[in-house]
Amino acid sequence: MVCEGCRGKVRRYYGSLFSNRVEAKWVVLGTFGECHLSVPREVPPGETYDVSLDYMNTSFRFLRGRLYVKDPEGHEENLWTGNIYPKSSITVKEEAKADIEGKYMVKFDVKPFLLGSPVTECSKAVEVKKPVPKKVVVFANEIDWELCKDDLQDCLRDKELVWTQSISEYEKYDARIILGGPKAKVVGGEVQRICREKERCMNEDYCDKLCKKEYTMVAMACASLGGRYHCEGEEYPIVIVFMGYNRCYTEHCVRMYCGELKGFIDDPSGPVIAYKGVIRECES
Repeated sequence: MVCEGCRGKVRRYYGSLFSNRVEAKWVVLGTFGECHLSVPREVPPGETYDVSLDYMNTSFRFLRGRLYVKDPEGHEENLWTGNIYPKSSITVKEEAKADIEGKYMVKFDVKPFLLGSPVTECSKAVEVKKPVPKKVVVFANEIDWELCKDDLQDCLRDKELVWTQSISEYEKYDARIILGGPKAKVVGGEVQRICREKERCMNEDYCDKLCKKEYTMVAMACASLGGRYHCEGEEYPIVIVFMGYNRCYTEHCVRMYCGELKGFIDDPSGPVIAYKGVIRECES
């Protein structure tokens, strides 16, 4: 039994006779039992979020439990109520909605059936606020930027685009887009370096094929930093390169493939999309 007034956090290990998996959880030592409450730290306004409760009544008393949310204005939303028998445990999984910005408090209270007042066994805060747009740097010369910026902004509406022609500024960001191929002004040297890294991983020479016009457009996402390359993309910034045989093809490359590749900004990987067709508008 956990004595009244004895509160703190301890690590508990949970296992199963039918599995070799062992899970460790931090539990709060409450007045009557051990409480593990799981909620997200931040949630955008208008979204629902999961609330998970594991509670073990370590006392010899019959308890009435209540799981609820108090919003920033003090209104309470009841998520679950129920009885908890002595020396027993419960698991509760519910959903709550974040309607307004501010701090929501998710609480679990228990009250003995006979004598006693409600006691908060555990609680956690959920901060509801608008997400800060992720910044994505666009490394391009002025002409390519002017040609492609509207399509990029339309494609990446939830991101904040930062255009630069400076390689040192470009390298400050973890999410990067390059417009132009290995011969493009300003960005050509960086594209050649990334191509060489990509070729080592993919075992195909995309830069040479692009220059020879075997491929009229190449869109590729890869992870690149300091001349090193990691095929899975987990350890390095993500780079998306849109390049075409000429500026017109680069513009069409953005228009055709940005929607397909934008997910790799948040979930890095290393695909290459190569296009061999001819766009009449670009050939006239």
